[in-house]
Amino acid sequence: MAEGEDPTVTWARSLKLHAAVDAFSPGAAHRSSDSRSQLGLDTLVAVLPALLQQPQLKAQHRASLAMRLRRLLHECISIGDGPSLRAWDTALAESTAATAVPRASIPEGHSAWGPVFGFLAFLEVLESGLPAVSRSFARLAFNAATWEGHDVTFHEVHFRDLARTGWCRALSLLPSIDRARSVRLASFSDGAIRRKAATALLEACREACPQVAVLPCSFCEEHHGEKVTLPTPRCLRAERQSHGSKGGGLLLGTGPLRRHSNGTRSFAVELEVLSAGERLDIGVTAQAPHDHWGGGEFALARRARPQVAYAEDLLSSWIVESSGLLVGSHAGLRIRDERWNARNLMAGDILRLTVTEVGEIVLDVNGDLRAQWRAQIPAETPIFPVVDLFEGAPVIRLFP
Repeated sequence: MAEGEDPTVTWARSLKLHAAVDAFSPGAAHRSSDSRSQLGLDTLVAVLPALLQQPQLKAQHRASLAMRLRRLLHECISIGDGPSLRAWDTALAESTAATAVPRASIPEGHSAWGPVFGFLAFLEVLESGLPAVSRSFARLAFNAATWEGHDVTFHEVHFRDLARTGWCRALSLLPSIDRARSVRLASFSDGAIRRKAATALLEACREACPQVAVLPCSFCEEHHGEKVTLPTPRCLRAERQSHGSKGGGLLLGTGPLRRHSNGTRSFAVELEVLSAGERLDIGVTAQAPHDHWGGGEFALARRARPQVAYAEDLLSSWIVESSGLLVGSHAGLRIRDERWNARNLMAGDILRLTVTEVGEIVLDVNGDLRAQWRAQIPAETPIFPVVDLFEGAPVIRLFP
């Protein structure tokens, strides 16, 4: 409304504009025999550019108009047939706006989505609303063949409705991924939501896709040392890039260790590549990766401490150093077992850490007990795997 303008005048002007827009509708078909003029398209083509050039049109109105037009174009594309889609492709290719956006030619057929899903299929695409603008994508997302042989990662956003409704988008997809190789949860910023999601996912997979492997834990892809890479979609394999200096090889598990029937909790790592004399530390922590790096309930304590660089910097942790010394953030926790020396490990070894029912840490190599510490880890405390690739260029694989 213009400053000082009578509201009645503004209302009358708006009414006339609405009437003019209605003249563009199919109801005005009797006015012309030309099919485009019947729909008022010629007028719209002339009106919109002229409107956008008007200096009186405020920036927020321009943005709103652009968003609404884009949504309308998406809807038109989603209901288009083959000839219509080819027309859209030609029009967008010739427009000046399309030159600023890289275009990809997607042939028809299921095989065209192979590069999209690649080796690992994520669900952010579903959350961003792609099915709303592409019915073909929606059908493919719920087609079992789409997920065959892939590794599926669910993120926190896919379970945001679980606590409120007891159901969520991720669970509704499970019947469609019964040919996938594995399913895993990424690290969550909210530990309570992740615990509920892990329980719901495990139970739902037993019913909907029992042959799909549910990974209880993997290395966190969001928070790890700067020299570490996780090259596979399941995030079970980790490689340290050797740059001469030490450190930067810290790895944490995304989820707490499961408790076995005998009360123990454990994980193992296979040393795929390890040069002679290279060291690594191993242990557990009572905090999730986001609590150490990304906030969570321990954010204030984390900000008061130096940046996490090594395993021994972690809060609420129990870490076995390569020399056999058990260290951690608990007062008086410095216990040594002279039998342990990580420099004696070799490529091909499988190193297992077990937390016993009474809270002791036991390390064995290839099934042979090598060392033991009275760590006094509370049985009720959830614990996450920790591995610190301290030096060199080792490659390890996690067995949660």
